[in-house]
Amino acid sequence: MVLALAALAASTGDPRSRLPVLFAVAAAIAAIFVVQYFAWTRPGMPAVTGVVGRYFRPLAMAAALALPSFAHAAAARRKVAYAALANLTFITYSIMLHHITLSFCVS
Repeated sequence: MVLALAALAASTGDPRSRLPVLFAVAAAIAAIFVVQYFAWTRPGMPAVTGVVGRYFRPLAMAAALALPSFAHAAAARRKVAYAALANLTFITYSIMLHHITLSFCVS
């Protein structure tokens, strides 16, 4: 849901160059693999270990800046921002409480 809202919010406004954004995201992905290669991978292993999908979530939101702009999306941007704030606040707290309950209260 966060990625969809970030993509919608990023697709409003004036057209922009997509190439620098895609290059920055690709460079960050390569850097993650290089760091994990040196930090976690034993020599001779066939794959890089230690890479977790959560490392790519901020990059996916940044990649939304490379989406094309929509002509009439600027009017909906404020409504989407308010809806996202309200929904994500509720979802974050409910998921956090559920996680704490399962992690620390269940034997």
